[in-house]
Amino acid sequence: MDFQKYSWSDPVAFVEELRDKTMTAEEKNLIATVILEYRFSREVLNVLLELILTINDQTLHPTIVHSIASNWKKGGIVDFKSAVYEANQLIDYFKQT
Repeated sequence: MDFQKYSWSDPVAFVEELRDKTMTAEEKNLIATVILEYRFSREVLNVLLELILTINDQTLHPTIVHSIASNWKKGGIVDFKSAVYEANQLIDYFKQT
């Protein structure tokens, strides 16, 4: 994964680019809430958002977003490397189920 892509991209622009469509107001509010509540770095947040889009059919469902964000916060996921590792673990898990 390209650190620069994750660290420089605004989360809204990042998601819009991944999905090739404009985010809804509700989705933008969800991202704003996650930014304020969990205080992840931009790169960690972007990895989290890409993970959720990957495992949840390109949808940002608030329950899933908050569940994974909360687990990452409790687990001390604060840097790009650990976020990528955790994301890959979850993707592998969902591929097996």
